Amino acid sequence: MPVLSKVRIYRQGDLILEQVEYEDVVKYAEPVSERLEVRSETGHSHILDAKVYRYFDQMLVAVEKPTPLVHPQHPAIVIEPGVYRVRFVRDWLLETSRPVD
Repeated sequence: MPVLSKVRIYRQGDLILEQVEYEDVVKYAEPVSERLEVRSETGHSHILDAKVYRYFDQMLVAVEKPTPLVHPQHPAIVIEPGVYRVRFVRDWLLETSRPVD
């Protein structure tokens, strides 16, 4: 039976960091920045001091040591070392509701 590896997933507001298993990807990715700074829907920024890379249409961060992800409206989260895909969740407000069959 194959062994499933655990991946870490962190969420802070509308920002999600999902660990990727292929850590060598940073060898082939384009370096973008030494700091992740993502503006949220509220206009405040999520900040993580980690190397940021672009790999095709994905944004990745490489965390080398336990590092806090901070945002003024959320408690800080300590991100463990690893390579993470940056994803987003957007909240949608519907003006009316309708029944679903």
